[in-house]
Amino acid sequence: MTAPGQGSKSYWQFGRESTWATAVASTKRIAPLSMGVEAVIKQEKDLSLHGGMVARDIVKVNERAEGQIETYLTYNEQLMLIDALCGTATFGANGGSTTGAGPFTHVFTTKELFNSFTHQLIEGNIPAGKCQRATGSKMVSLELAGEAASIVRATWGVVGKQKETDQTPTGALSAATPLYVLTSHAVLDDGTSDVGGSDVILKSFTFSMQNGCVAREDCGSAYILEPMRAGPEMARLKFRREFRTKVLMDTWIAGTNLAFSLTFTSSPSSFKLEAANSRVVSFKNGIDDMDICYVEAELEAVYTSGSPDYGIKFTVVNAQATITT
Repeated sequence: MTAPGQGSKSYWQFGRESTWATAVASTKRIAPLSMGVEAVIKQEKDLSLHGGMVARDIVKVNERAEGQIETYLTYNEQLMLIDALCGTATFGANGGSTTGAGPFTHVFTTKELFNSFTHQLIEGNIPAGKCQRATGSKMVSLELAGEAASIVRATWGVVGKQKETDQTPTGALSAATPLYVLTSHAVLDDGTSDVGGSDVILKSFTFSMQNGCVAREDCGSAYILEPMRAGPEMARLKFRREFRTKVLMDTWIAGTNLAFSLTFTSSPSSFKLEAANSRVVSFKNGIDDMDICYVEAELEAVYTSGSPDYGIKFTVVNAQATITT
């Protein structure tokens, strides 16, 4: 009897491609919480009238790889993923910049092009010693979520050319010891005068970003074309905090622009995401019986005159000398 796949035998590794969808060996291994990158098959049902009462056939017309990989957010080992999410001016090269001499500061902002990866997905060690491979894969979204007294979780959205089975993974890679980003490390600046301190008691948050990179179909291929930017970057920060002042409510009513940031620090490492301009797109202050009153708000990054030409800026400080280290 064939043994079933075990989640404990699963892992994820990847390498950055120099040519889109041309497979490369992996250079980085990360331990995921879950993996769901699937072979997405587009089909069309043949409903032609053929003298019978059942559809004549179902025809495969296109294919791509698509899905999500969930990890813990860490201060180390995820620079290549953030770089791929934000983009690059030159395909195959870093989009972010690195300065410093240890610790190092890595900065990522919106760029036009997006690098691609070859993902090696070891899914339960089925088949034994083999992996599934997703070539031409681009990072298209990121969600960061946390609540009080937890580790921040990151969900990375992926779209690629295809998912191939029974491939041989790159050997001798090991995941680095993670430096976890904890919610206890967080400081929220929502852009109002309630900056940090006792007036900002953060209970939970969700940051979501779609970078505008989408799959493309054409009439000459059984697979998608290279995913490219075909829309605006959209990023939102949603949070719940104790209701202590009316400052954010006044901002919501007035329709005032805000510059927000969410920073995590565990010296000497730090992780910061920020928007130079944003609008409050939803606001609710709730009262649940005799419990502490709360505020739920959501801010969306926008471009306005005079702002930097990006929606979200990531700044990561860690011991890695390069983005690809």
